[in-house]
Amino acid sequence: MKNTIKFIGIVGMLSSFLVMYWTFMTAFLNKSKSTVVFINKFGEANLEFILLNLFLLCIIPAAYFIIDEIAKEKQTNPEHS
Repeated sequence: MKNTIKFIGIVGMLSSFLVMYWTFMTAFLNKSKSTVVFINKFGEANLEFILLNLFLLCIIPAAYFIIDEIAKEKQTNPEHS
């Protein structure tokens, strides 16, 4: 279960970053430095709302698990820190 939460959390973090990066680059490369974001062009807003909230429920514990694992690794192998 812990590995599943970590996996979903990492996928959520990565996909959120990619969407943010793509949106920023679209605006940045535009002459007006702006872009329009449609959140329900294909009727997907409700599904995206559910997915984002499910990802959030996994991102928070995944970040905790990963940080905890890094801290434990540093305690067991202090020469690698």
